[in-house]
Amino acid sequence: MMRLKAVAALSAVVLLGACDNDPVQEPPVPEPPFKEPVAEMIECTQANVVYYGDDGYTGVSDLWQVTLYTDMDIDEQGNPIGAGQIVCISCNAKQGDVLDMANLVGTYTATISTGDFRAGTFNEGYMRTIDLPGGAVEIPDFSFFGDLAEGETTFEPDLLREGYCQIESNADGTYTVSGIMVGTEYLKRYFTYTGAIEPVDRSDGGQQTIPNTTLTEDIQLEGFTQARLQDMGDYFFLQDQSYRMFRLTLADEGVDISGSYPEGEGRFLKLEFFVEWEADVTEGMPVGTYDMCQRTESGGIERSQIVPWHTVPGLPDQFTSPSGSWYQKIAASGEMPEYARLAAGKVTVENIDGVEGGRRIVVELLDCDADRPHAVKCTVEMAGTQLRQ
Repeated sequence: MMRLKAVAALSAVVLLGACDNDPVQEPPVPEPPFKEPVAEMIECTQANVVYYGDDGYTGVSDLWQVTLYTDMDIDEQGNPIGAGQIVCISCNAKQGDVLDMANLVGTYTATISTGDFRAGTFNEGYMRTIDLPGGAVEIPDFSFFGDLAEGETTFEPDLLREGYCQIESNADGTYTVSGIMVGTEYLKRYFTYTGAIEPVDRSDGGQQTIPNTTLTEDIQLEGFTQARLQDMGDYFFLQDQSYRMFRLTLADEGVDISGSYPEGEGRFLKLEFFVEWEADVTEGMPVGTYDMCQRTESGGIERSQIVPWHTVPGLPDQFTSPSGSWYQKIAASGEMPEYARLAAGKVTVENIDGVEGGRRIVVELLDCDADRPHAVKCTVEMAGTQLRQ
């Protein structure tokens, strides 16, 4: 309203300056649309609540994921099938030693920063990238709204960032979840659910993960037609010249190994080694035995393990951009029908008598299957950096 008055006053001054004898007539001031249309209430009939405990080691709250659905079917993978709507709220609740719905009851408002995990706040939505054997995909995480079309399980998410969610305990043992939240589409989402809630306990970290190996038996890899040996230098930036990393990629004819990551169709075996700093890649792999070192629980490698004569184990969950040592079979469609993260064993590099610069590389590695590791074996001969047929 203040902007409208200022425009009207300026118009009057201009009219007076143009003609002193003309009567001053202020233009009519339109009525602003102060009344905001009330958003449709999302009446949810199903609830899925998961308790993760203090999985981020915040020390101030426990994480609960509250997902509400309208009346929809659920497929075998647990995805709702439209038409319908979904509201997901990531709650930072009061801490407790065990799963207790009483700790979830309360009101949740927006955080004041990305590092704010105080009890009584919700985590704003964001898009998370998941690396899958068929390619990387983006999914919404934490707090979001989705409107699913008929027969669909995917949707364009509205990432929720403002508003509130209230969770109440009813006398009959049910719960009421309600609130108003606003996201990246700048629309208010009114929602409500009343009914039973049977929370799922995943505080032990037992979330569903993608297996890092598909092998069901030992394999002997033969018939590779391409090789590429690269000097990756001080790959872990230790800056003390204590090692350098060589990367050896062996592949079938249909696989392009000229880029950062293999592409195309066929099999490839990617191996990474810690060698001595003085090693020259143009002279081929240094002769010796390379034992597989081990990764920590977080996926890293201890400094004491980053030394020459070690093979680098595969980094978990890196399917489309494998780091460390992996075996993969890729299809032209982008699917990955066979793969294995390599986690144990050894690689032996020998001289070939009578062949200058010739190397025989004997691979005797194991995949990461915790119950029954499967062997991945291969023997190739190289002259310098090229396969010797």
